[in-house]
Amino acid sequence: MPLGLIHFELFVRRHRRAAWALTLASERRSAVLTAADEALASGAGAVRVTKEARDPASGLFRSLILLERGPLTRLKVPAGARRPSVQASPLPACSWPQDLYSARARAVIGRVLGDWLARHGVTPFELLHRADLAEQLEACAAELSAAVQAATALDGAERGGAEQSTREALGRLARRAIDRLCRLDADGADEPLLRSGVTLAAALRPAPDWAAKVEILLDLISEGAPAERSLAREPLTEILGVHGDLAQIFGPHFAPGAQALALLCIVAPPSAVQAAKQLPYARRSLTSLHGLGARLALELHGSARLVGVRRAAAARVVDVLASQSRLWPGDPMGEINGVQTGFALLDGCGPLIDQEAMAAAEVACWARLSSQAFVDQRLACCRSALEDVDAIIDMIEIARGATAQAELGRRLCALVKRHNFEVEVRSGPDPTRLRLGRLAVLIKRLGSSPLPASVCTEAQAALRRLACRIDADSRLAAGMLASRQLERTRTS
Repeated sequence: MPLGLIHFELFVRRHRRAAWALTLASERRSAVLTAADEALASGAGAVRVTKEARDPASGLFRSLILLERGPLTRLKVPAGARRPSVQASPLPACSWPQDLYSARARAVIGRVLGDWLARHGVTPFELLHRADLAEQLEACAAELSAAVQAATALDGAERGGAEQSTREALGRLARRAIDRLCRLDADGADEPLLRSGVTLAAALRPAPDWAAKVEILLDLISEGAPAERSLAREPLTEILGVHGDLAQIFGPHFAPGAQALALLCIVAPPSAVQAAKQLPYARRSLTSLHGLGARLALELHGSARLVGVRRAAAARVVDVLASQSRLWPGDPMGEINGVQTGFALLDGCGPLIDQEAMAAAEVACWARLSSQAFVDQRLACCRSALEDVDAIIDMIEIARGATAQAELGRRLCALVKRHNFEVEVRSGPDPTRLRLGRLAVLIKRLGSSPLPASVCTEAQAALRRLACRIDADSRLAAGMLASRQLERTRTS
């Protein structure tokens, strides 16, 4: 029977001097792996299983060695040859295929294979429980090698050790994990937990998008058996915490920042959400939950066992707010209000989030909001130079981080020294007392702002000089008016 685009071949080596002999070719991976085990058990010196992928254009096959087992697969060291002196390094954190199913290992997989998972619309849980996905990843040899290299770098940064040996160990571990998943017995009696995960991943496979996957998992959590409820929490945590596309869950009409706030409203305590809705700047940012969002909030707050899902989702919102991407593109005022609302909600989450991570995220967020590009876009919404200054002081009063405050302070000093600001204030149609009053309010606001003392003094001095000029203009105008009146009196 002609073989398809992909098939598997078994080569057997009977003794040390014998060449590799092809003994089986099949499109069924499990059959070839089982035959390899049987060949070793019957006394073969070594076995090799390869995956052959045929290019339809050229008709040529590309081989990929999946495994080599047996004592004759090792190279013999010639007599008198010295082995290189390599410092022994500890094994990587994951040494067995079962280790890859831990929460920490799945997080690393999601990190090093994030792009691949996003393209296929799956989570690490699904990758580890679907043989078809494992084979697709194995076929992407370059991407799998890059992921192993990235995982090696992470492991080396955490634990140290020789990079070469760690990379080889992780490469072998990846092959073994793929083999284990692809050769899973039909009954799965020896792997009941893995079999349950395979069943759950198969139930998620027909889902057309992330929203449908969430619906399936919520059905299992609310109506499934206790074991199904416990297992369904793992992919739900990955979907809401990292990998799920929020645009598919909440709708593409929401800006990225609005999607993050909707997720935060789902996982935050209801009391914190109600308190945030009373804030004046939050009325435009927060929307009522409905549909899937309302169901998620009901399910996540209905069981204490789902607190891990809520914690992962809250941590995702922290990462979104700390990112360098625009969250409300084209709407700088909406972005400032949305960021304030997000951190106000996070403040009400209490132990659900890492307070230090939230503080660092707030500083990183304001470093972006104080950039020249964002401030220029915010000032483009103002209608006068005086309104520009008011807008910058508003940002200074709510900014977090000395760097952001100093940057905004430098921008403020430049604004109050500009010629158009002086002309607008000195030549405005309002009475002198009203214009001086506005400058006095600005000087007072700067005095109570978190600006560095030197920047605050510089800006206040510029405003006071302008106030003196306005007062001098007023006195000069009053003197000229008195002179004219006196001249008219003499003439009459």
